[in-house]
Amino acid sequence: MIKEAFCALLIHLCAIALSCAVYFIFVPIFFIIFLWRLFVQVAAQILRPDLDSIVSARDAFFVHDDNNKSQDEIVISFVVNNSVSEHRIREMFQQRVFNLKDSDGLLAYKRLLQYWTRFWGYSFWKTDEDFDVCNHVRKFDYNKLGLPSPTNESLIKSVLPKLRDISWKPSRSHWETLIVSSYEFNNNSKSESVSKNCTLLIFRFDHFLLDGLSAISLFRVLFQSEFKIPRPRRNERKLSILERVVVLIYLPLHILKPILFTRRHLSTRADSGQLIYDFSENIPVSLVKKIKDAHGVGFPAVGTSAINASICRCLKQGGKNAPPSLDVISVLAHPDHTGVMCNYGILAKGNFPLEATSSADRLRQTDTVSKHISVDVGLSAKANVVVLLGLLPAAVAGKIFSSAFKHGPGYMIGPLPTTTSAEYVDDVEIVDVFGFAILRSGLEMNIYTWGVNNQQRFNFLVDKNVFGDDSNIGHVFTEELKKLTTTEL
Repeated sequence: MIKEAFCALLIHLCAIALSCAVYFIFVPIFFIIFLWRLFVQVAAQILRPDLDSIVSARDAFFVHDDNNKSQDEIVISFVVNNSVSEHRIREMFQQRVFNLKDSDGLLAYKRLLQYWTRFWGYSFWKTDEDFDVCNHVRKFDYNKLGLPSPTNESLIKSVLPKLRDISWKPSRSHWETLIVSSYEFNNNSKSESVSKNCTLLIFRFDHFLLDGLSAISLFRVLFQSEFKIPRPRRNERKLSILERVVVLIYLPLHILKPILFTRRHLSTRADSGQLIYDFSENIPVSLVKKIKDAHGVGFPAVGTSAINASICRCLKQGGKNAPPSLDVISVLAHPDHTGVMCNYGILAKGNFPLEATSSADRLRQTDTVSKHISVDVGLSAKANVVVLLGLLPAAVAGKIFSSAFKHGPGYMIGPLPTTTSAEYVDDVEIVDVFGFAILRSGLEMNIYTWGVNNQQRFNFLVDKNVFGDDSNIGHVFTEELKKLTTTEL
C-alpha cells in the first residue's frame, strides 16, 4: 500500500516537473509565433489584397504541401431512386448554396468558391475569380479509372479509392460532384417502389474544406431534405476549475504518451498505397440498440467491438497473428459544432481488446474502455493541441501533422450520426449511402460509419498489406455484429 502510494506520488511529481519544463520552454516560443502570425496577416492585407482570410489553425491540420493535392479527402456517395442530371445539381448549388448567408451576413459556403495559397509561410484562402460550377458538378469523367455504365456495388468498391490519385485543378476549390447516371441498385428489400436503375451522386471534398458534420449540413441545404441527426452528447461535460488545473499539469504527459508508447499492431502502409474498399450490409440502428440494451453497454461499444472481432478474424484467416489489443483513434463530434463549413472534432484514443474469451466478453471490455474515454477530463484540452500546432508556419506544421500517426494507432474510426429521417433529392428518395475518408497520414485502415433513415453502413478502407487482396471485412463485420444478437450474457 505504501509502495503504491509512493509510486503514485512519484508519477505526479514527474508530471508536474515535465509540465513546468515544457511550459517554461514552449510558452514564450508560441507567443512569439502567435505575434509573427498576426504580423503576416496584417502584411497580407497590405501586400496581397487579393487574398482572403488566413487558414485557421484547425483547418491547417488538413493542408497538403502541394496546393493541387489533398492531405485527406472525404468521399460520400448517394444512390438516388431515379434519374438526376448534373444540370439539376448545378441549379441546386446556385439557387440554394452559393448565395446563402449566415447570421453575420457572410456567405455560409464561401469555401466552395475558394482554394488556398501560400504567403510568407502561411496558408491563405483565395477566391476563384473565374469560378464555374460546371467545373465542379459534372458527369463522371475519369475514364481512366474504369467505371463503366451501368455500374454496381462491386465496381464502386474498386474505383472509388482510386480518386485519391486524382489531383485538383490549379486555382480551383477542392471539391466536386460526379454523377453516374446508371447505377444498378441491389434491392435487398425487394420493394417495388425502388427502381433497379438509379443515379449515383459522388461527392468528393478536400478535408480542409469541411468535416463530416459540415457535409451533412451542406446536404441538408443542397437537397432541402431534413437530414435529421441526434445531437452529439458524448463530450458535453464541462470541466471544473480543479479539473482544468489537472489537465494543464498532465497535458504534456498526455501529448507525449501516444507518441512514445503507441505502436502499430496491424501492418505497414504499402509504398504503392494500394487501398481496398469494402463495406457492411445496411445495418438497422434498431439492431445496434437491441444489442446495446441486451448487454447493458453503450451504443458506441457495439460497433467498435464488432469491428475488432472482424479484424481479429480476418488477420487469422490471412495467417497472421492477432494482437491481444489495438490502439484506436475515434473522431468524435464536438457538441459546439456550428454546422457550417469547418473542421471541429475531437480525437480520442483508446486501447481496445481484439482477443477475448467470447464475443460478449469483448463487448464488455470494449464498453469499459469507451466509458473511460468519455469521462477523460483531458479530452477537449488535448484537442486544442492541434490548434496550437496549427499556428506554426505551414511547412513546419505540415511535417508534424503528416507524421502524427507514423507509429500508430491501429486504425481510425469516424462515426457520423445516422439520420433518423428519410432523405430526398427533388422528392426522389435516397435509398443508399456509401462514404469514407482517404487519409494520407500513413494509417493502414480507417473506418467510416454513416447512413440515412435509420440504416447505416460500416465502410472500411484498408491497405492491402493488412489482410491481403481478398479481404472481405465488410461481410465478416456483418456476421460478427449479428452474432452479438444471439450471444448470451
